[in-house]
Amino acid sequence: MTDESKPAAPADETAQIGRGALYLTMTKLYFIVGSYAIYFGLPRLGGIRGDALFADYKKVGALLSIIGTVLVMGTTQAIARFVGKEPHKARGIARRGLMLQMGFGALIAGGYFLIAPLIARDDALVDAIRISALIPFVYAMYSVFMGTLNGEKRFAEQALMDGGFTTLKIVCVLGFVAVFQTAAGGYAGFAVAACAVFVSSGLIVRRGHRSKDLDIGADPSGKSLFLFQIQTVGFMLVVQSIVQLDIWYVGWWGGWDEMLPEGQTLTQAQAAGALYGSAQLFSQISYAVVISLTFVLFPLISGLGEDVAAARRYVREAVRYALIMVVGVAAVLTATPANTLDLLLRSFSQARELVPGGEEALRWLGIGYVSFSVLFVLCAVLNAAGRPRQSILLMLIVLCVQVGLGYLWLPQHGIVGQGVAGLVGMSVGLAVGLWLMARWIGNVFPIATCVRVLIAGAAVYAIGMLWHPDGKMITLVRCVACGALYLLLVVVMREFQKADLEKFRKVLPGGKKA
Repeated sequence: MTDESKPAAPADETAQIGRGALYLTMTKLYFIVGSYAIYFGLPRLGGIRGDALFADYKKVGALLSIIGTVLVMGTTQAIARFVGKEPHKARGIARRGLMLQMGFGALIAGGYFLIAPLIARDDALVDAIRISALIPFVYAMYSVFMGTLNGEKRFAEQALMDGGFTTLKIVCVLGFVAVFQTAAGGYAGFAVAACAVFVSSGLIVRRGHRSKDLDIGADPSGKSLFLFQIQTVGFMLVVQSIVQLDIWYVGWWGGWDEMLPEGQTLTQAQAAGALYGSAQLFSQISYAVVISLTFVLFPLISGLGEDVAAARRYVREAVRYALIMVVGVAAVLTATPANTLDLLLRSFSQARELVPGGEEALRWLGIGYVSFSVLFVLCAVLNAAGRPRQSILLMLIVLCVQVGLGYLWLPQHGIVGQGVAGLVGMSVGLAVGLWLMARWIGNVFPIATCVRVLIAGAAVYAIGMLWHPDGKMITLVRCVACGALYLLLVVVMREFQKADLEKFRKVLPGGKKA
């Protein structure tokens, strides 16, 4: 059966799916804003060591994100797949998963606590790592509740919990940093927020279960849950190694001077960490905005079975919307990278004098994350379809290229070399991913969409390069204006058409049904 002959999804399902994507996208955008509120606040609330505190927080955050995001995304996907296949067993699956995760989380958090002295170079980082070890333990159990909500397609409640977590995290992290003036204080606030949201999420999930029966029999067993989770967790471990560890490569292989120059507030090593960490943060906005698409895709693909035509239709549409979003983000942020980095760092001029190349690192890495974002969507589909080994292989390709080229290029080209290494690795991974997807369900890459959004992105990029006045406020205004222009160009070129607008109207609360 061809795509054209395939009947459309029922109106109620379309509205539910669309609203889920809308809620989760809004939550993810709020998460991005919240994360940047924290990162903007750290240098300003940390006193004279503000930028160094930011660099310390970012380094610990890179390690914590690998562990925490691996647990949250990997466990959420595993639980969502089993709940999506058998929603009548949701309560029992959640209980079985929670018992499994208590032990798993304790093992990971305990190990992370113990190895803190081995991975940190100074006492400040040791304290921050040890305090943050509580967070993976909480995440391991919290993600069971998120996976249950996702599998039951309770997207609004899932978005509510994530949004509440973001709010608490902003307040607690910045509040504790203002009081203690250390990265360790920030992670104490983070842990308090995580514990509070874990308790509230458990209450929300329990109240809304469509099934009340805890006795689900032998299937899915704890063993089958664990074996699938190991694969999704392995996938996310490789993903987070790609998106987080390159800031550590910069420290390991860059050969930076760690002596504080007279009259300066940053060492060369700290300047390199702050600049590359900032380039990471802005580049990864593209990756962050597509995560909401994968949350919606996961329960849909899990329930399709062998319906290849439906899978191709869902994936192609998701890739299309991902391209529209991420190309615009990259074009706006990389057109004038110096102005973009200056938005975040208090001592950008000093850091640039100590370590040149921060602007170019952002430019190349930002373009690389366009490819990585689309690849992540494809891998989420493979995981949902029970093919996590293929997604792990794709991400391992990216990681190996990124690490290998970074090792070769960092000593010669500084942080620019690592940025280019990321771009090459992510592009190679996407090419292989599209080839694998084509072999499985056919072509899912909308070439016409790609051409149109690249034209719109190039136009905005050119305007951004021509119009780049100094000043943080005017830079923000320029980013907003260029973003609006990009969306206008997408509409003018008929990439976003009346049919898309009608879909959007239907998914709004109170929107008319087909």
